[in-house]
Amino acid sequence: MTAAEPWKGAWCTEDGAELMIFESWNMNASQLPETNEDGSITIYCTDVRGGTPTETYLLSADQTTLTHLDYTGKTLDTYRRPTYDMAPTPLPSSDWGAYTMVEGDASGYNPYGPSVDFIVDAFRFGICPYQRLSDNGDGTMSIYCSSGPEGFFTVFSFSTEGEDTYLTIYDADGNVRYRYLRTAT
Repeated sequence: MTAAEPWKGAWCTEDGAELMIFESWNMNASQLPETNEDGSITIYCTDVRGGTPTETYLLSADQTTLTHLDYTGKTLDTYRRPTYDMAPTPLPSSDWGAYTMVEGDASGYNPYGPSVDFIVDAFRFGICPYQRLSDNGDGTMSIYCSSGPEGFFTVFSFSTEGEDTYLTIYDADGNVRYRYLRTAT
C-alpha cells in the first residue's frame, strides 16, 4: 500500500469471508481518483480497452473502508483492511516488502503483476492473493495463488546477498523465471 494510493492492497468483506487485492481486481481498468471535500477518495475505473466506465470505489476519509459500486452507483460490497490473524498461511514478515524485477521478461504477461512495486505481505504475492504456503524442504516454498479462473501454484525462494534480499520465482522445470530485488520494507 502506498501513501499516494491508499486504496491499494488487501481488503476483505465485512465478515472476513472474501479477500480482495485491489490491484488484482482492477488489472484491466484505468483509475481516476478524486479527493472529495470530506477527505474521502472516489476512484473511477474505466476499461482500458474501450474507455467505458466499469465501476467506482469510495475510500473513506479515515481510510478504514473501501466501498465497491457498479458504474451506476449501486453498492456491490464494502471492504475493510484484514488483520494479520485472517491470513490463511502468511509468509514470514522478514520477507515482506516491495520488490523490483531485476531478471525476467517484463514485456510479456506476468501473472504476478507489474515488474515494479511487486508487494509481498501476509495477503498478497505481487497482485495475487495467496494461501497454502508450504516449505518444500529444498530452500524453496510453494503457495497457491487464487487469481484467474482456476488459480495456480508458484514455487519461489528468498535469498540474501550482502545487504540485498532477492525473491526468485521458478517455472515448472525449476528454472528461474523472475528475480526481484527488495527495494523497500
